[in-house]
Amino acid sequence: MASVGARLSRTVTANANAQYSSSDSKFVKVNTGLRWQPKPFSVVGLYYRYNYSSETVSNEYYDDNIKQVDLAAQWPITDRLYGLLRYNYSLKQSKPIEMMAGIEYLHDCWTLRFVTQRYITASNSEESNFFLQLELNGLGSIGSSPLSELKRNIKGYQSTTQVPNQIGQYDYYE
Repeated sequence: MASVGARLSRTVTANANAQYSSSDSKFVKVNTGLRWQPKPFSVVGLYYRYNYSSETVSNEYYDDNIKQVDLAAQWPITDRLYGLLRYNYSLKQSKPIEMMAGIEYLHDCWTLRFVTQRYITASNSEESNFFLQLELNGLGSIGSSPLSELKRNIKGYQSTTQVPNQIGQYDYYE
């Protein structure tokens, strides 16, 4: 098992993890990623995931052989509107595994979030989720919160209602 990560520039990070099997004489797990985060609330990530299993699968719903690419982003569309995206695609199955899209609208004292998510379950059926949340800054929120799903699906995602922790004077300098 080997793992390496690097900050290629002030705004770009890369990482790679790999596991080599001497019995199979090949890499059995590889995860790589490249993330660009030029300023707060702006991130784009591109990732690749590969798993190889030499075992024969008896369960039609479970297969550990994986080849996937993943694109995830949080990006400002205007000074108040942010777009959210995740697209996870299986190269092996030639179909999307998980898709997520949404918007966040930030106003002076409130934020509105709408996120839709579609994914393939372990039993190979499709599930869809819809999140709609009105957050009143400092008071609370109404509706189903997509924040945990956004943080899980978009690496580097930052809620637009929270101030980033301890930004240094040279962070995100333009």
